Amino acid sequence: MTYRIQSSPLLYMPGIMNWAINGYKFDTDRAAIRRVLTDGCNMTQECADALLSERVPFVVVGEDIEFEYDGSVFA
Repeated sequence: MTYRIQSSPLLYMPGIMNWAINGYKFDTDRAAIRRVLTDGCNMTQECADALLSERVPFVVVGEDIEFEYDGSVFA
């Protein structure tokens, strides 16, 4: 299924995702970075891990991100 996470006037999701993917590479930051997506986007931990580890690619559509995911995305 295709999902889209929209930017808001305060948050530019493509930038947030790039920052989060980079930070997720460091074990000491992983839990805090994951929480940005789980709390900020109401996303399941499994989906956040899949996006942040780049097992699930995303594309930028305008100011939003779009991705395919077979599991449960939103908590």
